[in-house]
Amino acid sequence: MTLRRLLSWSAVLIVLVLLGYSPQYADWLASYSAKTGRVIDEQTKTGIPDATVVSRGFWSSGGLYTTSSSCVYSVLARTDKNGIFDLPPAWENFTPGAPWFGQHNRWEITAFAPGFVFAGDTERMSANPQSPDLGSAARSVAFQRKGTSIVVSDLLMEKASLPLEQKVHYYAHTTFSDGCPEMQNAEFTAFRKRIFEDLRSSVCSLDSVATTDAETVRALRSFSVRLTERENTVSRFDQRFAALDPAYGLILSNQTQDHRYRVGDLCEVMTAMENHS
Repeated sequence: MTLRRLLSWSAVLIVLVLLGYSPQYADWLASYSAKTGRVIDEQTKTGIPDATVVSRGFWSSGGLYTTSSSCVYSVLARTDKNGIFDLPPAWENFTPGAPWFGQHNRWEITAFAPGFVFAGDTERMSANPQSPDLGSAARSVAFQRKGTSIVVSDLLMEKASLPLEQKVHYYAHTTFSDGCPEMQNAEFTAFRKRIFEDLRSSVCSLDSVATTDAETVRALRSFSVRLTERENTVSRFDQRFAALDPAYGLILSNQTQDHRYRVGDLCEVMTAMENHS
């Protein structure tokens, strides 16, 4: 094969590969580019300072025989005094996959600010307490490209004072849990601690003799994971709570039971964890 023919076939192959990827270009730019926007108090129309904004990116592929998907990145930022956030790009985690195999990249975004929920979520939870469609999952986020960044539509939030069981359910659906490698760094550890402290404050504000159900305790346990970078702190939650209430073992063994757990015990466990994390 002559050099000219080899170059010609190489050019054809490159064009075919580029054509195979072409439907994904818009998804790539939207998913992996830097993102900026605002977190807004819907009532006052002012920015919410010091809110935490998290974006995750996902890659999926549907071939002839298998379908696979995974979280490929997560990035975090805090809003400034005007509620503006700037999420960094995630091109270092770029995952194109192979062309012609149903490749798809998507991203999602959420915000967390103590005392706030996404606008409309209070009404949604009143209508359906177990609704999974909360936060940005219930209210689509628009965006437009500006230079090398993506400008996200305002993330509208409203003030809310949720009872403990409802708050735990809400955070479980709107604050992203572990699942991406970047979630094991110092920024995400601080984010988990911030959520844990907000939940601890809600628990300890209740009458110590009040009780809550196993589902709420199980959810609070899930928020005790990795409050430090050194260890998976959920084991400390288990040990401390089991010492105060032996029935806690039923939760660890996933047994169905109607036992009610004292809020005072939960407050003691969560306070001890926070002081030693």
